[in-house]
Amino acid sequence: MAARDRRSTSVLASASLIRWIGRRLWRSFFLVMFAATLGLLVWALTSAPAFTRLSAALGAVWPEAPLVTDAMARDLSAERDARAAAEAEVAALATRLAEAEARLFGVEAALADSVEAGAAAEALAERRLEQLAATTRRWLDLQREVARLEAEAAESAAP
Repeated sequence: MAARDRRSTSVLASASLIRWIGRRLWRSFFLVMFAATLGLLVWALTSAPAFTRLSAALGAVWPEAPLVTDAMARDLSAERDARAAAEAEVAALATRLAEAEARLFGVEAALADSVEAGAAAEALAERRLEQLAATTRRWLDLQREVARLEAEAAESAAP
């Protein structure tokens, strides 16, 4: 009798364990199915081709659905067009910025050339000024020499 009680207790424990595992598996199955359904719904709402396919499928089951999903599709299309327009505007602004930078680099190069030319002109002017100063000193020396020679000639001519 004790062996039979142990067997029945063992069978009851096994059945209880099987039921517990079964409940756990069903919960896991339902959780996985819920997550998969939620994932498919998110994918369908974020993907435009899938969104239109979902709209067609819902239209077969729920006649008012295409009106709702068509409005949503129009909204998505308007948002997509607005985003494309904004991206085009950003690209145009980037092009204008690149052109402005190129002009700025051209102005900087011209300014650098101008500064270099100014420095060269200044150096040339300094050389010319030095040449003029040297010529003026020679002319003054020659004037003094002429004056000295005239004074000597006047002294030698005077008795």
